Amino acid sequence: MNGVLQTIFSRPDIAVLVLGAAIVITWFFVWGIVEMRKHSIDAQLKQAMIDRGMPADEIERILYASSSKTPPKNPSRATPSKPHLSGKELA
Repeated sequence: MNGVLQTIFSRPDIAVLVLGAAIVITWFFVWGIVEMRKHSIDAQLKQAMIDRGMPADEIERILYASSSKTPPKNPSRATPSKPHLSGKELA
């Protein structure tokens, strides 16, 4: 093992490549853990709201109010400007 390390660190170009690869691999590993934790916290929050008996509309409103996303349009409340026509109805 010492022979391998001596070979790697005796050539700066190889040492830079190995160090760079180690940094990238570590970054992806940490990023994955952080993303899993975010999803876990989000799921726990949603489960806590459901356990309290909150209706789905209120949960959705709270989640969109706390995020930067724009809320989706509710198709049940929207009235279409034009009815959908199929090809048979147009002929």
